Amino acid sequence: MNYYRSHEVEEGITCIKSVLTGEFMYLVEGKDRAILIDTGMGLGNVKEYVEGLTDLPYDVVLSHGHIDHIGGAFLYRSVYINPGDISLFKEHGNKELREESLKNILKEHSMPEDDYVPVRDIELLPLENGYLFNLGGLTIEVIEAPGHTPGSVCFLLRERRILFTGDACNSFTFLFLDESLPIQEYQKTVGMLLDMEGRYARILLSHGIPVVPASIIQDVYDCCTDIMKGNVDDVPYSFMGRKAYIAKRQDPRGGRADGKLGNIVYRKDNIYS
Repeated sequence: MNYYRSHEVEEGITCIKSVLTGEFMYLVEGKDRAILIDTGMGLGNVKEYVEGLTDLPYDVVLSHGHIDHIGGAFLYRSVYINPGDISLFKEHGNKELREESLKNILKEHSMPEDDYVPVRDIELLPLENGYLFNLGGLTIEVIEAPGHTPGSVCFLLRERRILFTGDACNSFTFLFLDESLPIQEYQKTVGMLLDMEGRYARILLSHGIPVVPASIIQDVYDCCTDIMKGNVDDVPYSFMGRKAYIAKRQDPRGGRADGKLGNIVYRKDNIYS
């Protein structure tokens, strides 16, 4: 089975989509090197797929430690991850959790045993704030963005003014997980991204719609404020046995009913620090 398909966002940037589970990965190619942002759920061989797209040597960077972003990492000798998510990487790097996640996403679909990437020991290289990857004509800067997880990061493609946010800030940001920071703390992260706004013009997401305007950052910041003020719709939500609330009501396609871009799923006991 072909687990991946891809399309060119623009010259040098390829969006790779997991066919079954829907998450996006990104291959950014400079003149000398490339970088792969995230590795998906770990179904099929993303390494083989990527090497069919580029002949350049490349590094693998992880936006955070959740299973749908790290599953293919075990195909590599080493990957970069923020130290704040190393424990989460080790917790999520197991076949049992992957199977549980897939059952939740795919309901009745089951995978052949050989299609799972086997877990093995690999080298975890530190991915820290301000670290630069020089690809040759293109530069990727690491931006620490805690909230969704303690070690979440974004990647700024400086020359193109593009920000890859992983799950740190998106159209349906999960902040109800055990590892998620309180809304009050998370808003500081989003405020930091807002302060950088002149440095990026577009956002590339890991779920939903790949490319969205920079205004999603303001929408998520305002959503944090509305949660703290109680100005929310509080639509009940359940995910893998966890109960939470969607802050803003959705339209039939999953976007916000009020037309704004950023939404948050949260717990009422995880609002204030």
